[in-house]
Amino acid sequence: MSTMTMRQPCLLAAALLGSLAGAFGQAPPANDDFANRTVLSGSSITFTGTLAGATYESAETNHFDLISGGGSVWWTWTAPASSHVVVTMLRDYSVVRSVTVFEVFAGTNLTALTGLDENSFDAPAVRYVSFDASAGEAYQFRLWGGCLQPFTFKLTVTNPPVFLIQPKDCVVSPYGSAFLTTATSDTGLYLNPWSIATRYQWTFNGVPLPGENYPALVIHGVTTNHAGSYSLIASNAGGVSQSSPALLTVVDTNPVPRLAAVRATNAASLMFLLTGEPGRWYEIESSQDLVNWGNPIWVQPTNETSVLSVPRSGSQQFVRASLNVDSDICLAQVKRMRAAFDIRTVESKVSWTSEEVLEMIKPFIPLNSWGSLPWCPEGGTYSPGSTVVDDPTCSIHGRGHNINGQ
Repeated sequence: MSTMTMRQPCLLAAALLGSLAGAFGQAPPANDDFANRTVLSGSSITFTGTLAGATYESAETNHFDLISGGGSVWWTWTAPASSHVVVTMLRDYSVVRSVTVFEVFAGTNLTALTGLDENSFDAPAVRYVSFDASAGEAYQFRLWGGCLQPFTFKLTVTNPPVFLIQPKDCVVSPYGSAFLTTATSDTGLYLNPWSIATRYQWTFNGVPLPGENYPALVIHGVTTNHAGSYSLIASNAGGVSQSSPALLTVVDTNPVPRLAAVRATNAASLMFLLTGEPGRWYEIESSQDLVNWGNPIWVQPTNETSVLSVPRSGSQQFVRASLNVDSDICLAQVKRMRAAFDIRTVESKVSWTSEEVLEMIKPFIPLNSWGSLPWCPEGGTYSPGSTVVDDPTCSIHGRGHNINGQ
């Protein structure tokens, strides 16, 4: 009997999905039964399939804790060498989620299998299982549940960490914040909830970046000096792996704001032209003496030049504009929190419906000198999402501190 006990909540009842498959007379997959499991071979394998039409055998329902609907499919694989093995789950997570679990077993008797690892087949999109294999031994893989979408898995025989997510190229305008992220297997977090066994080192054009030792990299105040190739080296007890390179490009633009006076059409308003970079956030302030500035407003122009106005507060009034760089910093920090929650969710093997707690992501984010998560530079308060797949938020989301749509 399986020793694994983790089970995941569902968004749509798997029993309903299973009954829908039967209603359309879907033929069971070829590997529906344990005796007909698909044979896999090799040390780097991509395999696909479907649960549409799948059923459970009586031996499964008698010996395993399964949901009342859906079905299962099976594979068998014999290890070509003694090594660590990672099986990555690949899936389009925009589809309807349901209870679906991937498991690894040792043994060849359906009623006497030993569970080695399992993970739910739902968001975030970096799920995997891993186990230590012995040369010549057979291992059984089972996917069960109610997901009717096609699926893909990637099996890799390797001792070093496997990169589940590779960093992507990034384009940033001057003085903005760049964000690069990765995810690797086997951090060791499942064994120790507050520390990880994997070590990270970001490199820039092949040179290690001091202090950049976390899965995600954030660079603030980007200039052309930051343009180049970035990659991450990940290491654990099994060895060392390096990510593919990601290119950071700094666009040839001038986001520094310029102001020009415009003849007012209303005596109660001061009008002016703001020239800057569309999409960037700017802070506008007013003063009557060029010493005391206040009444800030924040704007995000959609055009290179925009006509703006502020209330006139005296016989003479001055206006100044500045890049709201703090919004770029905050947004990059929220993105890093989002990436950290994804890794934490996968490594803890919890469901996408689990509740977020900011303290949970400390192993994956550089902390400040007080041992706390980074603070919003404008004094905003960070809050977790309601579940681990919801974005963290900043209380100043109304002026650019907002990950939505990014």
